[in-house]
Amino acid sequence: MKLYHGSNIVVSEPRIDFSRANLDFGRGFYATSIRSQAERWAQRKTLMEGSGAAIVSEFELCDSTSLKTLEFKEANEDWVDFVCHCRRGGTQYKDYDLIVG
Repeated sequence: MKLYHGSNIVVSEPRIDFSRANLDFGRGFYATSIRSQAERWAQRKTLMEGSGAAIVSEFELCDSTSLKTLEFKEANEDWVDFVCHCRRGGTQYKDYDLIVG
């Protein structure tokens, strides 16, 4: 599966040590399968930082079957509860290698 990450710098290797706390799915490396979404985020990040250029980095996720995965198929009550928990500083996201939704 091809994934895209929008930023104001080239990202050659996914790393979580640059992630902010209290995000929707906790600290992590955020990517999307929708290139246009990554392009919009790259433009926003460039404006917010006031430096760099809007860049979309591409990654190939080859085999996710060995990863402990949490998937939200829709923005339902479970999704809202999880996002609110993470935004309040909760650490439930640490139970998973990959969160999709």
